[in-house]
Amino acid sequence: MNVRGKTAIVIGGSRGLGQGVVKALAESSVSVTSVSRGAAALTDELGIMHRAGDVVDEALAKNLIAETEPDIVVVSAGAVPAMSPINAIDWEGFSKIWNS
Repeated sequence: MNVRGKTAIVIGGSRGLGQGVVKALAESSVSVTSVSRGAAALTDELGIMHRAGDVVDEALAKNLIAETEPDIVVVSAGAVPAMSPINAIDWEGFSKIWNS
């Protein structure tokens, strides 16, 4: 699939897999808007747009869609799990990851 010239929103684009997707899309000539609660390390490096916020905020999500009219939406956000054996994680800790 040729993505050159397309517009994308990457939710959770400030680190991990999302950051890799942002970089790959930007290097493929895609106009990328990264959305995350944290800082955007790649914004200056790749010239992408970054919006700070949490997309569970319905107004933010609607505004992003209206402003960017994306061809591609990547959801790569979530909670960071506790690094413990599964039997050492309580239900609250497990369900936080599952529900995100």
